[in-house]
Amino acid sequence: MRQKKLWGIIVSAALVLGSTLSAAAANTKAHTITIENSRDGHVYEAYQVFSGEWSREGTGESAVNFLSNVDWGSGTDGPALLAELKGDGILGEFFAEADSAAACAEVLEELGKTASGDQLLDRFAELAWKHHGEKAGESTETESPYTIDVSGDGYYLVKDKDPASGTYPEGDAATRYMLQVVGDITVTAKADAPTLEKKILEGSGGGADRAVDANEAGIGDTVRYQLKSAVPQMDGYEKYFFIVHDTLSEGLDFLPESPVVTVGGRPVPASDIEVVTPGLESGCTFEIV
Repeated sequence: MRQKKLWGIIVSAALVLGSTLSAAAANTKAHTITIENSRDGHVYEAYQVFSGEWSREGTGESAVNFLSNVDWGSGTDGPALLAELKGDGILGEFFAEADSAAACAEVLEELGKTASGDQLLDRFAELAWKHHGEKAGESTETESPYTIDVSGDGYYLVKDKDPASGTYPEGDAATRYMLQVVGDITVTAKADAPTLEKKILEGSGGGADRAVDANEAGIGDTVRYQLKSAVPQMDGYEKYFFIVHDTLSEGLDFLPESPVVTVGGRPVPASDIEVVTPGLESGCTFEIV
């Protein structure tokens, strides 16, 4: 079996990666993955999902790069991953007939050609991460460009290492990739950091409120604020934290029963959120968990 298309994921964007090598590469051939990111302080990890042997067929513009002898990557729990792919509500129908690593790689090649390929490959990356094997390499730089040295041809899952603090710096976000290593490769990291818009709501709260930047209020009046954010896509992460810090203007008192959280326009049940007010080490008036 051989895979003729080089595919990848950066967040939800597909990559086609090429190579100018002209000789077959052995499984132990050393490769370097270079990640360019405008943000400092990231650490990237690589895990081999599929192994194989890289070859090149033909010459010039008609030449085709492909992997042969495709197998599960080092330490990847292939049977468990295959079983979960078959039973997955999103990917199950595509992997119903797959019975090997090579067959899975062929399915992924075809998925990458579809209109919804980005989302389907994102889902595969999420499941592959659950069954990943030993770490193939890790970057050591403190600023871009970051490099990871790996050994062997194949498909590699490359992700941000979870920060020790549990959160990323303000304005930054995690990046995640799936890519095939064929020779040394340079990719540009893409991560959508959260955006935040704060407005005052004027109106009775019946759905016809007007969002404004400022208004006038007197003693005893209730002022309603709206914090609206676009949260980055986090497919492939079992959990993540989205933290907003804000400070009430002088003279305002917080009403603990007032917060309402919506996601995609749908209210989150009050039983699924917790409003914490006293004894916060962050210095904030309240936190919503």
